[in-house]
Amino acid sequence: MHPPLQGPLSKYYARTAHHLNAMGTRTLKVHFCGSDVHDWAQGEAIRFTDKPENWALFLEALIVSHGVTDILLHGDRRYYHKLPLALPKRLT
Repeated sequence: MHPPLQGPLSKYYARTAHHLNAMGTRTLKVHFCGSDVHDWAQGEAIRFTDKPENWALFLEALIVSHGVTDILLHGDRRYYHKLPLALPKRLT
């Protein structure tokens, strides 16, 4: 399991990653802005700084290159959250 994590500013995702890492799971979080970095003190993270229209290519490359098997996100209404719900189905 190797889920990228993205969500609202809080320690929720850092705590979730801490527990997943303690269970032997590797996690990778995608940062979209400086506030995403603020509460992240866990493992790997990668910044997406490109244009929104390049998100699909970035995410697909991330899934393939890092062996992502699961994606944890907060809701399905944000622009960046809609694509992850459909993309993994296409990649499997």
